[in-house]
Order: sequence, then structure tokens, then C-alpha cells
Amino acid sequence: SWLAGLEGAVLKTWDGCFLMIGLQDAERLEAVETIPLKVPHPGVSYKRRWDLGRSAVTVVTPWGSGRAMDPEEADGIPLVLCGTPAADLASAARFAGNRMEMDNRNRETLILKSKFRPNWSACVRIDTEGPGELGGKWILDSVDHDLKNGRSVGRLSRIGKWK
Repeated sequence: SWLAGLEGAVLKTWDGCFLMIGLQDAERLEAVETIPLKVPHPGVSYKRRWDLGRSAVTVVTPWGSGRAMDPEEADGIPLVLCGTPAADLASAARFAGNRMEMDNRNRETLILKSKFRPNWSACVRIDTEGPGELGGKWILDSVDHDLKNGRSVGRLSRIGKWK
């Protein structure tokens, strides 16, 4: 999972197998659903964690180093990574950018509780229409389906904001 994050991907289980899914590929998919949201909306929880932002990530290895910076996160916490498998400057820069994107995308989460939605699965795209920060493009990070009670709970992270 740590190496998947350096490559800009997440490790998911599907049909009894592990899959590494690139988040940039998942972001390009069509949204499986567009959900209109109002304030207040039952079953919706939005969180923005200011303490999780990274202003810069630097990857340092004996074979090369790379750095990625996010000007929107000037107050964020910088990170220096050593011991990554980066073998040259290009892979070090790629790892730094992917790690920063992975950390920064977890700053905003949206939890949706709703009736059973069989089309919800991890790494599908959902769009929301709503006021302020509720509207936008999201990726489902995890989904819990309660078949007995006919409910689904999805944890989503915003996409496309830190490119």
C-alpha cells in the first residue's frame, strides 16, 4: 500500500483479488451518479482537515532526489522521504508529486449514508451538486453495504483540486 501510494495508486480488494488502481485513471472515468445535496442534508457528513495539508514533499535517495510543492498549502507541513525505491531523478520527482497528492486529497472527506446503492464500489467517481464545498467531483474510497437493512455508506475524497 505504501508503494502504491508512491505510484499514485491505491490498493483495493475486488472479487477476492488485490488490485492496484491508479487514481488519475479513476478520476478520468465518467461519474456513476450525480447526487444533489442540500444543507442540512440527512446522512451527509463533510470534513475539511487543515492539519493534513503538505506544502512540499522531497524524496532523497543516493541515486537522485525530487521535490514537489503545492503553493495553495503554504502553511502545510513539509515532508522528506528517504529509503524509497527511486532509482533516478525522474522517479524521485514522480514519487514526491504522487505522495503529496495522496496526502492532500485526504484533507477533504464526504461521508454519504443512503439507501442501498449497488453501483457504489471503491474507486468509482461520484459527482455532487450542492452549495459551497459540498459540490464537486469525488472518488469513493470505501463503501459499506448493509444488505439486511438496505443501506450503503460511502467515504469519498475530493478529486481534481490539487493538480
